[in-house]
Amino acid sequence: MPSSTLSARRYAEAVFALAVDADAMVQWSGDLRTIADFAGEHDVAQILSSNRVPRDQKLRLLDAGLKTHVSPLGMNLVRLLNERGKLGLARGVQTAFQEMLDERRGIAHAIVTTAVALADDE
Repeated sequence: MPSSTLSARRYAEAVFALAVDADAMVQWSGDLRTIADFAGEHDVAQILSSNRVPRDQKLRLLDAGLKTHVSPLGMNLVRLLNERGKLGLARGVQTAFQEMLDERRGIAHAIVTTAVALADDE
């Protein structure tokens, strides 16, 4: 497993533990999706991945784009990822968190292959 995947998983596990303790899994799920979506926007991603842009300027961009849409704890995660230069992990953190949440809820994802095409209601 690539080190970025392992790092994202570790952040997700920490967030998941916080979410379980606070019974805030839905809130964190939404926050992580919002953070990952924002950080993944083409123009934003270019700025966040640039070594030419100082971290304080990146943080101003993140605050402007996320502060009104993400909980204070979610913004703490954003600041932490920014400080450590790990904002590129945002989608991986969100994906790993969602997998843990689905597992906790007993939700399994599957791809079904059939010999004949099925109608939408089948």
